[in-house]
Amino acid sequence: MQTPPPAGGAVTPPVSNSGEGEDDIITTLLREKGIKDSSKIKFEGDNGNTEERDWKDLSREEQLNILRQSTVPSNNQEPDNDLSDEEIEFLNMLRINNLTPQEYLSQLHTE
Repeated sequence: MQTPPPAGGAVTPPVSNSGEGEDDIITTLLREKGIKDSSKIKFEGDNGNTEERDWKDLSREEQLNILRQSTVPSNNQEPDNDLSDEEIEFLNMLRINNLTPQEYLSQLHTE
């Protein structure tokens, strides 16, 4: 007798451990975000103290929030989305006026 599929009809394929030296996709994504050891993810608590937590101990929501965060470039600069309000306003002005940064600078030089 076959067991019916889980609710929603999704069937989970078996996990293969054939590539022992290879990282799984989650470990790879965490490394791209600067997290080298998934058992030591640093969090800042409500009280301002930093604590380390294991990936496996995080809630699904906390894990998704980490994976959704912008990737930190390899040269350890700030994340891609770390723009000031003035920078965002400037970029929006360029978009609204359909200008490239070079076109904007050219307009400044002619004024």
